[in-house]
This record gives sequence, structure tokens and C-alpha cells, in this order.
Amino acid sequence: MHLLTEVQEITGEPGNFTVTLEKQPRYVDLSKCTGCGDCAKVCPVVIKDEFNMGLADGRAAYRLYPQAIPSAFAIKKVSRAPCTRTCPAEINVQGYVQLIKMGKYEEALKLIM
Repeated sequence: MHLLTEVQEITGEPGNFTVTLEKQPRYVDLSKCTGCGDCAKVCPVVIKDEFNMGLADGRAAYRLYPQAIPSAFAIKKVSRAPCTRTCPAEINVQGYVQLIKMGKYEEALKLIM
């Protein structure tokens, strides 16, 4: 099963063909996500719901549809994070916080400077 993947191209002939796939990143650790939906409830980013053909609003933290396998959520990134877009210094705050979380203090300092 290829999750979050779209077919880009099919070449060849029946019985001997090649399929080109494009896999979208999930941005969520599948081993830690329980599928509870708490992330979608607090997500501040509103986007068009692809499952409902853009007719309703959804959140950037989402599960494509209720019966999705696995039931884990994903994060749809449309552009840079709002905090990075509005920061006058254009600092990658998410990268800085993640480096600190991993104990990579020198790299975090270099990134923020």
C-alpha cells in the first residue's frame, strides 16, 4: 500500500509497464500518532477540505477521510509557516525548536543567528 501517493505517469504496454509515483510527506510520526484527532481540533490553519472537493473548510492537521488506513493524521503544508512568513528576520523557528529538542544546541544557535 502506498500512502499519500499519487500516480504521476504510466508508460509501457500491458504486462510490461512502469509507474511513476509521487509520495507526499506526512510530517507526523506514525509510531506516535494514535489517530485521536486532538491535533486537528487545535490546529489554527484553515484550508479547503480536499475530501469534500473544497466545498468545506478543514484544518492543516487532517485525516483524509474517517476510514483512512492507517488512522494516523498528516499535516498539509501549503507554504511556509505563518510565524516564518511574518518574522522580519525570516528565522526558521520550527527548525530552531526541533534542534533544541534534539539537544543540538550549536546547530540551533547557528540557525537562529
